[in-house]
Amino acid sequence: MEYPGYSAEEGDEKVYVTWRDTCFEKSEKTFDYKVCPFHEVKQDHVLVGRWAAWIKREDGQGVAEGAGPVMFFSEGQQCWNGPKRSAVVQLWCGLEEQLVEVSEPTVCVYDFVLMTPLACTEAVLAQAEERLRNLGIKLPKDEPSGENVDRIKHDEF
Repeated sequence: MEYPGYSAEEGDEKVYVTWRDTCFEKSEKTFDYKVCPFHEVKQDHVLVGRWAAWIKREDGQGVAEGAGPVMFFSEGQQCWNGPKRSAVVQLWCGLEEQLVEVSEPTVCVYDFVLMTPLACTEAVLAQAEERLRNLGIKLPKDEPSGENVDRIKHDEF
């Protein structure tokens, strides 16, 4: 298994074991994609890759900052003009489980983004809160409440 810029990683991904019999589908342009974690990825009836490993970024390329765990699928069908197909599936924090993005940045190498509440770790949520604060957006927990609000209003006048 080779995918430039990545290496195998073991970690807290055990939470995703509930997906063993689950697949996520998305139609994009003229193709139907199907991601079945721990099993395979298909583009219509073409095998894009079989489950290989959890991976992590080594050099910052290929996976956007803030992404959760990343699944790697390799040993797909041979391209007529290139390598065997493979896929990277980035797991992002989201309210619903859904395949939201599909791309083919290089010939026969596919990138997917799969939103799931399972990827909403404390670290990811803290990072999102910090980004909102940097945009000047106040979060409910930043707002004074109850007794403090009354004291602030009283002190302002």
